[in-house]
Amino acid sequence: MPGPFLGSTGTVLIGRDAWEEKVKAANLADARILAFATHGLVAGEMRGLWEPALLLGTSGPDSGEDGLLGASEIARLRLGADLVILSACNTGAGDGAGGPVYSGLATAFAEAGAGSLLLSHWRVRDDAAARLSVETVRQRAGGKSTAEALRGAELALMTDKTVPNASHPAIWAPFVVVEN
Repeated sequence: MPGPFLGSTGTVLIGRDAWEEKVKAANLADARILAFATHGLVAGEMRGLWEPALLLGTSGPDSGEDGLLGASEIARLRLGADLVILSACNTGAGDGAGGPVYSGLATAFAEAGAGSLLLSHWRVRDDAAARLSVETVRQRAGGKSTAEALRGAELALMTDKTVPNASHPAIWAPFVVVEN
């Protein structure tokens, strides 16, 4: 279920409320942290997908949207977020085959005004992505920089016996922080 968190009041958009047209219409300029927990798509991953995108869905064929929040659409958003979390697969990938790393979604969110980005280099497990995202935000609230907070979240995940194979780098290592 896609779900960006919006606004300083802690607004959460889930399911129907997180459709592409609603995210585009939302006032994102006041959000300090913006988190997307959805599917990240690399250019060419689906037929006709020419740029990286986040899968959000749409209200239907009459919405005028395709349900994919593409890099070019993201770049046109006006963000005030100190941190954008892309809790999805391959969000640190480039804008296409052979494209430079971080040239896709990362560049788009930076262009839109994001301060820091939490991205992934490859497919991620939902349970690990959720824990890392939440723990990173918690540690940032405690005064750590975003990079220090992610490191702390990764260390906490590695030692969590309730998460299968949590100490394996494939589980925690895909996540990186990019500062704008």
